[in-house]
Amino acid sequence: MESKTMTIVLETERILVRHWEEEDAPTLFEIYQDPEVHRYLNSPAQSVEEQLERLRAIKARYRESGDRYGFWAIVDKTTGEVAGAVILKPLPGHDEIEVGWHLGRSAWGKGYATEAGRACTQYGFERLGLTRIVAVVNPLNTRSLAVTQRLGMRPEGTVTAYEKELAFFVLER
Repeated sequence: MESKTMTIVLETERILVRHWEEEDAPTLFEIYQDPEVHRYLNSPAQSVEEQLERLRAIKARYRESGDRYGFWAIVDKTTGEVAGAVILKPLPGHDEIEVGWHLGRSAWGKGYATEAGRACTQYGFERLGLTRIVAVVNPLNTRSLAVTQRLGMRPEGTVTAYEKELAFFVLER
C-alpha cells in the first residue's frame, strides 16, 4: 500500500528504495517471521505492534541524523510489493559505514539484494562522498556472501558486530 507521504530514496530499473511507512509493519513482520529469513539475523519482532514500534524508532533515528543513512524498504516496481529491506548506516561499534540487505523468501533469487546493494553503495560514494563501504555477513549465509561478490566487495577476514563473529567485506570508491 502506498502512503501519501512515501519518500523514494533511490530508484533502479526494477526497484524503488523508499522510507518505511507505518502501513508496512504487517508486511515487514511477515517477512521477518520466516525462520529462513531471520536465521542469520537478530531476534525478529514478536508482534505487528512491536514491528510498528521498531519502524517508528528507526524512522526517528534516521530523521535525527538528517536522513543521510537509512534502513529502507525495497519495493518491486512491477507489483508494488515490499520485497525486503536495504541498509546503509554506521556499523555499530565501528568507524565504518555498512551496506546490508534482508529479503523476504518470495524475493530470493531475483537479484534484488544485488540491485539494492549496488544502488546504496553508489549513493554512498556519489551523494555522501564516502570512500569505503563495508558489509558484514554470517559466514554460513551463502546467499549474502554471493551478493558481496556480485557487488565487487573484497573479503577482509572477520569482525565482531551485532554480538556475532561475521565475515567482513570492503568496497572502496
